[in-house]
Amino acid sequence: MVTNGSDSATLIRDSLSTQGFRVEIGPEFTAANARVLQDPFALVLLDASSVMQHGAGKLREIRKHSAIPVIVVIATNTADVRSAWLEAGADDCIAVPVHIREVVARIRAVLRRDAKGQLGVVEVNGVRLNVATRDVEAAGSTLALTTVEFDVLAVLMRSAGHPVSRDHLMEALHQRKATAYDRSIDMHVSNLRKKLASAGAGPNVIKTVRGAGYQFCPSGEAAETSSAAAAAGAGASSTGPLKP
Repeated sequence: MVTNGSDSATLIRDSLSTQGFRVEIGPEFTAANARVLQDPFALVLLDASSVMQHGAGKLREIRKHSAIPVIVVIATNTADVRSAWLEAGADDCIAVPVHIREVVARIRAVLRRDAKGQLGVVEVNGVRLNVATRDVEAAGSTLALTTVEFDVLAVLMRSAGHPVSRDHLMEALHQRKATAYDRSIDMHVSNLRKKLASAGAGPNVIKTVRGAGYQFCPSGEAAETSSAAAAAGAGASSTGPLKP
C-alpha cells in the first residue's frame, strides 16, 4: 500500500489484516516501485494523494516493468480523473471516503480476475494470448497489458467474429452491469487498440459494432472490410439526394 500514512490508511491496513491480507505500507513511491519489482506482492493499493504531482506518470513507471494489479484511491471522483488513472494502467479506482467492505470486495474481485485464467492459448488474427502465463504477443512483439486489459482482450478473442456488449464485459470483469456514465470498459478497449496498433496488429483489430458492443475481428481482411464498408456507407449518405 503506497500512502502518506494518513489515519484512513492505517484503518484500511488494519481492516485488511483482519480479512487475512498481509499489508505493507510504503510512504514513498520510488521505494515502493522497487519493492514491487523485487518481492512477490499480489496487488498495489495506491493512494493518489501520496503522488500528487505526475501521479499517473509514476504509475506508468510500474507498468514498464510489471503487470501487478493496481487499485488507486482517488479524492476527486470525476470521469476525467478516473480516465487518467485507467489510461496510466490502473485496474480499478476507489473514491474517498472509502468504505472498508467495498475496498475488500474490489481487491478480491481484481485478484480473482488476475488468478482465474483457464489454461490454454488463444490465437486470432495474428494476436496470441496465453491464458496460463497471461502473455500477449502481436506481430512478434510482447504487449505490456494491465490485468483488466488482458481480461477484456481474452473475452473479446474468445468471441472473435461476434460482438460482445459492454454489459457482458462489465459482468465478466466486475460482476455488475455497465451504467450509462461508466466509460471504464471503453477506456480499456481504447488502450488495447493503441497497444495492439503499436505492436503492428493494425488499428482495426477491435471494432465497435454500433448498438451491440465490441468485436475482435477474426482476420485482417474482416477489419479492413468493415472499415471500408463504414466509409462507403458514410459516403453514400453524404452524397444522397437532399430532401426539401
